[in-house]
This record gives sequence, structure tokens and C-alpha cells, in this order.
Amino acid sequence: MTSDQVVEFTSVFPGFSNGGDRAIVVKDKDSTEIISASYLGEDNDNSGADIHYRYPTDGKEMRKEQGSAIPTPRTIEASQVPETPVTVPEDPDDEEAPTIEHMPITESSSFLLVEVEATITDNTAVPLATLYFKEKGTDSFTSVTMNPSAEDPTIYSAEIPSKSVQTDVVYYIEATDGWNEARTEEYTISVEKADIDFETIPPFLVTEVMPDTANIGGSDGYEFIEIYNNTNQAIDFSDYKLNYRYDKDPSRDVIWPSVPEDVVIPAGETLVFWIINANNGNATVADFNAHYGTNLVENEDIVRIYSGGMANGGSRGLVVKTNVGKEISVSYYNDTTADDTQPDKGIVFKYPEDGSIEAMKVSAGVEDGTPGAVEVFQVPEDPAPFVEDSVAPTIENVTESTEMDEKETIQIAADVQEKRIATDYFSVNVYTDTEIGKVADVPSGEIAD
Repeated sequence: MTSDQVVEFTSVFPGFSNGGDRAIVVKDKDSTEIISASYLGEDNDNSGADIHYRYPTDGKEMRKEQGSAIPTPRTIEASQVPETPVTVPEDPDDEEAPTIEHMPITESSSFLLVEVEATITDNTAVPLATLYFKEKGTDSFTSVTMNPSAEDPTIYSAEIPSKSVQTDVVYYIEATDGWNEARTEEYTISVEKADIDFETIPPFLVTEVMPDTANIGGSDGYEFIEIYNNTNQAIDFSDYKLNYRYDKDPSRDVIWPSVPEDVVIPAGETLVFWIINANNGNATVADFNAHYGTNLVENEDIVRIYSGGMANGGSRGLVVKTNVGKEISVSYYNDTTADDTQPDKGIVFKYPEDGSIEAMKVSAGVEDGTPGAVEVFQVPEDPAPFVEDSVAPTIENVTESTEMDEKETIQIAADVQEKRIATDYFSVNVYTDTEIGKVADVPSGEIAD
């Protein structure tokens, strides 16, 4: 096929669901359904085959002609179409283009989702509207369909994703009634970058999460979590653990240890955690690499976590903690009304800019997963300095009593000092000839009582 025989769909679209129960619908300018073609999960085997349809004898739904068929774009069999074509009425005598009323957006903060809104009307039809945007200084625009409001169908809106708002953005709006087109001038959004204290950025960042993937045996086969070593030194991850958080409630955190645990993450590199559930345990890293087009090496830059997996619905968080519970960083998904999960589409995060440990979500359910690879905007230009802790904590006995009756309860207190760089929480065990007490999660400089 030549380029003039193919229409490239450049709008934000996550792709067809392999699970099925989906349909393609053709509608007219008034949103009246003309024809549809649906498919189920059983019609798709992920082999590259497709589904051929034939015209309906009644109704508006195409009938399935053949499943698991060889794709034949622009080629049809005689049985797929009726012998007599449909007669289409002549185009109306309409020379008036739609009217677009829009208040230009002039500024935005970086990595902030921008909603573009316009009032669009036409004298004869319900217009179709498209938003085009690009980074200033680049050539190609990205297009996004603008949808009418349910409350007022003349008000159309679309969003410029936060990931696309890194530098100044140029955009315009185009509308058509099917015969005539209207277009606004190009507008520029001035993007203000945050003043960031890079020393406050966590040493580990959760940069991508993939909660929903193609299945193996009926369960997600390739879920993963990607973390990034944001320091200038290699770090042994055995001093840390991933935690799975329900909602935003730390009291419900579940520790997800990796196998193996003692993997060293080089400075400025990533480690991928592959979720192994009851059905994908026989899959190999070679299978994982084939699925994502990667070249990860087992127990070097990809390890396994044995778990039921990440939820597709409900607010969840992935937290990096030290082994004694100190939170290093956290990334949340499904934490708004939007559903962030789409099959094999990653949820992408960048480093926090506000001095907190919570990563910024910049893309969800749009782009293919890229385990083991981060984009430039996701991580700081300069890594955080990491000072190896080689000094043991000091303990001062501050127990007030030196003598007491053998029947009285003994209260033993210790002042734990020495600020640690990576792991600045402690567990304190108290012994006579056997252990008689334990206090966990004692902050540096606090008294263990």
C-alpha cells in the first residue's frame, strides 16, 4: 500500500484490548450509529491474525465471516459485501464552515495537564473538532479528538497530557461539518518550570508501573514495577524492600520481597520487578523480553516478586522502604477518578518537584511499557550524592533505675544516636542471657523505651 491509501490515526488511543468484548462503531455527524463490528476475547489469540466480517442481513451489526484470519488490508471477498451498493444522497448545498470560539491558554506549569475548551457551532450539522498540539520548535503536531459536553453539546474539550507540557506548547483547534472546515490561529502556552531543590529528591524512584498486561493462563503475565537508582553510587537493594500500598494508607502496606534480594543497582540504572502469580510461574525472562522487546538479564536488572499481582481498580501505591520501615519514595496510580490501567500500557512517573517523596504521574494507559528504560524527563539531571554509612549507631543507657525489687517491672531505655544516610531507623533488642524485649522503628536520635 502507498501512503495515500493509509490513514494514520495520531490521536491518543491506547490500542485494541486483547481481552475482547469490544466494538468498532461508525457514526454519522449527528452521532447516530451507522454500523458496528464487535469481537470477544476468544476471537483473538495474539498471533497477529485478525477477524473478517460480512455485511448484516438485518440490523446494524456486521457478522463474523472468519476468525484467526490472515490480515488482508484493502482486499475483500465478494461474500463480504452486498451485490448492490447503497445509494448515498447528494451533499447539501452548504458553504458555511463551523464557528469556533476559544479563549487562548497562555501559561501553565510544567508537567501539568492542560484542558483546552471551545464553543463550536454549525448551521447545518453537529461538527467534529480536533485539537492539535506540539512542543514549540518541533515539526509534527499530535491530534486529539475534542468531545462535546453532555450538559452543553456546543462546548468541546480535550486535554494536552502532562507529559507533553515540558516546554512551551503550540496548539490550534480545527472543526468540520463534513463539507467545510474552520481552524483557529496557532496559540503558544508559556510553560513555567519549577524551582527544584535536587538534594531533596529521593535516592530511589519508582519510574514505571504496569498493572495490566496480556494474560498467561487467565492472569496477567507480564506485570512489572521499575525503580531507578538516583544516586552517584551502586546500591545493594538487599537493604530495601518494595511495599504494595492499599489506597494511601501506610498501615495497610504489604512487603513484597524480591527473589533474589541482594541485587546491586548501578548508579543511574534501573531494576525491574516482574510479578509472578499462580499462572505465569513457568514463563521465562526470555518470554518477558519477547513481550516488551527488551534485553533484560535475570538477577541483574530484572528480579521476581511472587504475588497475586497489582489491582487494576482502586487506588494503589508502590513504596520503596528500608528494611526497618523508613519510606524512601512512593508512586500512586488510580488515585483520582480516572482509570490509569490499560493492557500493556505503562503508568509513567517522574521525580517529585515539591520536596516530597511522592513521584509525579505524567502518563497513564497511553504508551507501551518500557521496562528497564527511562526517559530523560523522568529522572534528575544530577544524581543525589550517596554517602556510604560505615559508622555503627551508638547506644547510651538512660535507664533511670539501677536497683529494684525482683517483682517490679523493669523499664529499660536507650538513647540511640548517629544519623544514618540510607537507613536511619533502628530496631533495638534488649538481652540478659536471653532476649527480653524489642523495640522496632526507632528514629535516629530518639529514645527506645
